[in-house]
Amino acid sequence: DLLAHKKRVTTIRYHPSASGVLASTGNDAKVFVHDIDAGAAKLSFDLSGNGEALAWNYDGSLLTVCSSDNQISVWDPRTQQSVQS
Repeated sequence: DLLAHKKRVTTIRYHPSASGVLASTGNDAKVFVHDIDAGAAKLSFDLSGNGEALAWNYDGSLLTVCSSDNQISVWDPRTQQSVQS
């Protein structure tokens, strides 16, 4: 359920190895990690600008996000922390 976003969703990416998990970002300066089977967002991250693009690394342990203010951040979804920005 992508209704967690309050504004337009711009990018959706499925997790590369976990079935039923996807990440989304949009014009609400948020990233959500969704559990499709549960029908709910399980994690969220705040961005400094609107989300423009996102990508998982090869094993899904990190999530890279680009925002409209030209910031690139790398998130660890297990700890819900930014590991680089």
